Amino acid sequence: DPYLVWMEQDAGFVPLAKKSPAWIKDIQVQAYVRIGDFDGLETLATRLDPPRTLLGRMVGWREYPMDLGYPDYRVSETAKRWIRRARELGFHVGTHFNTAGVSKNNAELLKRFERGFAVIGTDEQGNKQYYEIGGAGRHRYCSTALKDWRDYLIEQMREAVEVGVDLIYLDESMAATGAFLVDG
Repeated sequence: DPYLVWMEQDAGFVPLAKKSPAWIKDIQVQAYVRIGDFDGLETLATRLDPPRTLLGRMVGWREYPMDLGYPDYRVSETAKRWIRRARELGFHVGTHFNTAGVSKNNAELLKRFERGFAVIGTDEQGNKQYYEIGGAGRHRYCSTALKDWRDYLIEQMREAVEVGVDLIYLDESMAATGAFLVDG
């Protein structure tokens, strides 16, 4: 597969099994507690072994609700406190990142990453039509094969990691496939 060769040789990524953090092998359970539910977090810490528990794929950690405002990944103040407390209790915390969307309200990023968008046709006036999600198109998908986009996303993840997130779930489950350009 040319993409696996590219991922491992050119981009430097290797399968997690070859490079996983030591704590992963000790995880026994994944649990969900709503971010901001401090009482639930404290209760969970008494019922499970926190160092062996992943609070994973948490979605309520951004300033925006799920599937809105991408790619704004600022961590909410409540989430910062909750993640820090979870880590103090010994839990491992994973957050959900939608890796391919640009909000239709973000004109600057729509222009900047246009070459990474999948064109699916044109309208009657000859304007490009893009692969979008969310009713009338809440956000437009950008190919993660575009290096500038990947670099931008990695920078967006920095704050979550600095707060204490130690696993990032990269969601591309609804991204278009095929016909995307690699690195523009």
